[in-house]
Amino acid sequence: MVPRGAILPSGHSVARCRVSHKPDGSEAAVKNLRYLTRQRSAQQRFGVPLGFFLAVALAADPGPSAQSKWRLEPGDPLPPLVGADIAGNPVTFDFRSQDRPTVVYSIAPFSKYVSANEKRFAALVKQAHSRFRFVVLIPEHNPRTADYIAQIRSGWGDANVVVITDVSKALYHSMFLGAYPTTFVVSPTSAILRTFMGAYDENSLSARPGDIEAFFGVTLPRS
Repeated sequence: MVPRGAILPSGHSVARCRVSHKPDGSEAAVKNLRYLTRQRSAQQRFGVPLGFFLAVALAADPGPSAQSKWRLEPGDPLPPLVGADIAGNPVTFDFRSQDRPTVVYSIAPFSKYVSANEKRFAALVKQAHSRFRFVVLIPEHNPRTADYIAQIRSGWGDANVVVITDVSKALYHSMFLGAYPTTFVVSPTSAILRTFMGAYDENSLSARPGDIEAFFGVTLPRS
């Protein structure tokens, strides 16, 4: 149930993103994401934007015994990113060993909204890599990861972008991953500074181009 007094902005989605999940997540998260899946048919049948159902699911009160938290907020701690590089070699990225904040860009290769956001993310990397570290995080195993990274890496210019894939389920759930793309900004003390959910476009409530530009001090392409 949407809390009394809640307002869902007409014509906007919570985030233009692909939603995915691993099967053993928290009870509340899985419940909400299963709800989204059931509503896809309603979206197709009635033409109701999926963002409406996402807003309903994320605003729902799961009850006093369930966890209602659904994303990382400023100040939340984040453990090191442990996974593999695109060659399959083990890799660990520790935020505390960095001399500047880190941008973690969580994606699913070739998904609709990730592909639509490639040019804007590339612009962010090119303009901000001297002030931020960049990590592209591909949480779920995808046999086409190497091909995808090879395809988009040229857009990053000479920035040293770390690519990590195939993370543990524990890390996946602790970061509330599954909506792609999601951009995390993490301090050198390993604390969340900001979370932007969705592609960087005007239809996103939490990752509009103006929000990204103001936070990072960059200019993004509008087309």
